[in-house]
Amino acid sequence: MAGHLKLAIFGDQTCDLKPLWKELFELRSNPYVEDFLVKSYDAVRNEIWKLPLDARNSIPRFNNVNDLILSNDAGAKRCLAIDTATSCMYELATFIR
Repeated sequence: MAGHLKLAIFGDQTCDLKPLWKELFELRSNPYVEDFLVKSYDAVRNEIWKLPLDARNSIPRFNNVNDLILSNDAGAKRCLAIDTATSCMYELATFIR
């Protein structure tokens, strides 16, 4: 064979990401990962502010990257869009790492 094909699939929500996020938080000393997480957080916030008020009110409140991730705790109000965003953020940050 002349070459190898590489395939990356993002957005899988079939597993609990909380233990994986703890691992990623420990790697925030990596400037590339930290920069990506901060910019991802800003992008999510900007997209939320573009939504109508009633849609914004249905999204859990968060003030930083940690809040965004922890917004999916068992007792918190769930939001599929936030679940998808945080899942992709984790996968891309892991790839960057």
